Amino acid sequence: MKAIINGELFIGNKFYTGKVLIMDGERIVDIIPQEELITTYGNIETIDAENAYVTPGFIDLQLNGCGGVLFNDDISLETLDTMHKTNLKYGCTSFTPTLITTGDESIEKAIELVKGIENKGKYGVVGLHIEGPYISLQKKGIHNPKFIRKADEAMIDKMIEAGKENVRIVTLAPENTDKKIISKLNAAGIHVAAGHSNASYEQVKEKEGFGITLATHLYNGMSSFNHREPGVVGAVFDSDIKAGV
Repeated sequence: MKAIINGELFIGNKFYTGKVLIMDGERIVDIIPQEELITTYGNIETIDAENAYVTPGFIDLQLNGCGGVLFNDDISLETLDTMHKTNLKYGCTSFTPTLITTGDESIEKAIELVKGIENKGKYGVVGLHIEGPYISLQKKGIHNPKFIRKADEAMIDKMIEAGKENVRIVTLAPENTDKKIISKLNAAGIHVAAGHSNASYEQVKEKEGFGITLATHLYNGMSSFNHREPGVVGAVFDSDIKAGV
């Protein structure tokens, strides 16, 4: 067991001073006043936070690469390890490695890679974020246009068969995706995100009811809030959709 002392603990929505965080292995087991540490836990090993913040780890839902690597360039355990070790330096303890628009072969390779990781926590991986290729050509951004296409049932079924613990998020353009596809992903527990989309407000609102729960990088790569046309941005604000920023 270990105790983190001399830190500002962030609990819920408030910072606390004079509190000690008690850990048993990887689990938090207690939070007590610092003056009660010795009487409660005796000569326990301590970690001095030196007045730094002690907070829950950040979770990054869209990370294409970091630490000098890109997931699309090298779909491997080594890439994930580099990304995780880089993340830890900045307080991010888990993430969804994000594969942008590419061919089916690369998508399948990424799915098999994540499925094959026995201890995902070791690499901070909570499942894949497949960003594209079912997006808008007009709002493609850096995505390679030669791979942009409509969703096909066979590939969607492979994502679903992999399980929600391996494929967490799929970013797509609602205007280019059949409502049945969105509904299938949602029913399987996979989060559907609107992104790289040139949809109208009405198109997003229509498809939201079939299971769109997220929006990928709000404002960026989507139709803007314009005069008499609120676009994707307006639809996200006028909904229960959670937005990445």
